[in-house]
Amino acid sequence: MKSRFQFGHLENAIVHDKKLLYTLISYVTVLVIFVNQTILHFLGIGATASAVYFLINGTFLGRAFFEKEELFLRLLSGNLLLIVLLGLVGWFVLIAYGLDVIGSTSALLMVSTASSLSSRKVRQKNVAR
Repeated sequence: MKSRFQFGHLENAIVHDKKLLYTLISYVTVLVIFVNQTILHFLGIGATASAVYFLINGTFLGRAFFEKEELFLRLLSGNLLLIVLLGLVGWFVLIAYGLDVIGSTSALLMVSTASSLSSRKVRQKNVAR
């Protein structure tokens, strides 16, 4: 029996998660990034947590705003939108508080929450139709 990884199944699992498991995983990756920045300083841990963060939140945003596009374009556009949101929120946090480890962690949490909520709102709107 041959098993192949298909991103479409993972995208559906992330977007249609009713128990907020992937939102919690996104929050845990922010916690891992915070601990890595303050205590551990390991490149592998930071890179892995950042990749998971971008995968989950880019998928949320891609599905919310680019639903009719192809899968790869949806993921790419969602990640570009995620980078823009991180830049905007990071700029706001920098102006308001100063962008240190706590500020960057709060920016990650704000963007995670915004991407999860936007995905849930679009999904609820599509279900209501």
